[in-house]
Amino acid sequence: MKIKVIGKRQGTSRKSGKRYLQVAYLDRMFGGEGEAGNSLFLDPAEYDYNSVTIGKMYEAEFTRNGYLVSFKPAQ
Repeated sequence: MKIKVIGKRQGTSRKSGKRYLQVAYLDRMFGGEGEAGNSLFLDPAEYDYNSVTIGKMYEAEFTRNGYLVSFKPAQ
């Protein structure tokens, strides 16, 4: 699915102590009209914070259970 990144942040989980990269995007509103804000977490070992650009389109592929499989710039 193509998504447009509208925000990002990085940090360390208080619960697990692991670093994370969170990306915010707009998605279709479930059960209604329009869009709703959503986010996904990326592994900072695989994705660099500075390489994710706000306003840019990306291809995000998820499993049937909603787990992220791939995240790359859209072409």
